[in-house]
Amino acid sequence: MGLTVTGLREVIDFLVKGDLMPNERELRDAMQAQKQRILDRTEHSIDATGRAFAPYANKHPFYWYPQKGLKNPKATIRLVHNRTGKTGQRTKTGIRYASYAAFKASLGAYQPDLRGPKSPHMMDQMRVDARKDEASLTISGEKGDIASYHMDGTNRMPARPFFGFSDDDADTIALFLENALADRIEKSA
Repeated sequence: MGLTVTGLREVIDFLVKGDLMPNERELRDAMQAQKQRILDRTEHSIDATGRAFAPYANKHPFYWYPQKGLKNPKATIRLVHNRTGKTGQRTKTGIRYASYAAFKASLGAYQPDLRGPKSPHMMDQMRVDARKDEASLTISGEKGDIASYHMDGTNRMPARPFFGFSDDDADTIALFLENALADRIEKSA
């Protein structure tokens, strides 16, 4: 499973003038620019509609545990506890924080960060694909599943719909493609 941004078809249909269509390179460049807009928004905890991400949960305790199979998990717990400013309470098997928000704050993340410890490479997995008359932006595989959880939310996490096109994005892509077509016409004249 994965996520794919759609909606570029409507922009292309709007731009078509006679037989003039954006070519594969122009479509790829437009989608690369959209990918960068998504990364920039997400870095500032803003979703695809321009709203701030829902804050981290602060109602219930959060328990951090070292990954399984470590040779010395107690040393890992001690190291993490020290590196996070000893803000949590050490337990026999992990660290108890007052909330998930407190855990994230101990790591220096005060706003939702989709490049965080549970999904460090999810945003890097966005792939641009362009063919004859269409382009897509996709996150597939396991990272696509994680992205779906962020998009839709779960019973333990609010939705943070970072992946998509806003009206401003569609306008920006349309302008980008109009300029690309105009440049191509000018160069061929």
